[in-house]
Amino acid sequence: MYEHHYHFTEKPFGMTPDRKYLYASPSHTLTLAALQGAVADGLCFAAVTGDVGTGKTTLCRTLAEQLEKKSLPALLLNPPATEEELLAQTLASLGLLSREADPLAAATRPALASALQDFLQSLGSLGACVVLIADEAQHLSPQVLDYVRTLAGLVVNGQPVIQIVLVGQPSLTALLRAPELRQLDERLALRCELEPLGADDTASYILHRLAVADTTRSVTFTADACQLVHRHSGGVPRMVNLICHRALMAGFAANALTIDAPLVASAVEGLELTPPEPERRSWFARFR
Repeated sequence: MYEHHYHFTEKPFGMTPDRKYLYASPSHTLTLAALQGAVADGLCFAAVTGDVGTGKTTLCRTLAEQLEKKSLPALLLNPPATEEELLAQTLASLGLLSREADPLAAATRPALASALQDFLQSLGSLGACVVLIADEAQHLSPQVLDYVRTLAGLVVNGQPVIQIVLVGQPSLTALLRAPELRQLDERLALRCELEPLGADDTASYILHRLAVADTTRSVTFTADACQLVHRHSGGVPRMVNLICHRALMAGFAANALTIDAPLVASAVEGLELTPPEPERRSWFARFR
């Protein structure tokens, strides 16, 4: 609607994850580096939590794309409901099972497990491994999570051949601390929490997304507008996107190229967004 007015190549504040818009906030940068280090060190289990809209899925895709050559990513974006679905999705992500109709799709759990284990054994002989990245892991059942733990027990030549990264909302932490998952929880070598953006990072995030979509730099958000976006979004990227998109629509209606605080205020009307300022503390304390 407003792309031509602002000379955008596309809408800069889309609601779906897009790698080219990745903004490396301090929290995201540190979390990604910690995960990459954990994979390089051969640690079997890591968990990342963060509120809805903080960029967990983008982080998953970034980690999968930046793994070293001997680490093969198996990215699961839809939580499997059963052990069979877990195995089938993992095999499909590795290219070992068609995502369409396939004879193995109806195979039993032992058959699927055997296919995966044979592949992992072959990787082990080459000094390689699979990194299984499970997004929305808070929706996994305790039975599936415990089965993930058993998969991670496969070792070849003294080295693990599958590493697990569980990514989910804060409720994942409570799920992992359930008594029946004690063995898995005790094996978590890294726990990270993604934080919302601070006020300065919110302004930088807005500028970054505009720069990706606007080659002419024809539109700007004032400092007061960025502060107001942060106040109403709580620094959650998804909410920043929603507010900025609506503010650009308001600017388009007003034939404006500068988005100021009144335009942001008009964009927020009707959204019922009045989150308190998030409590800030060092994100180094979020790792253990």
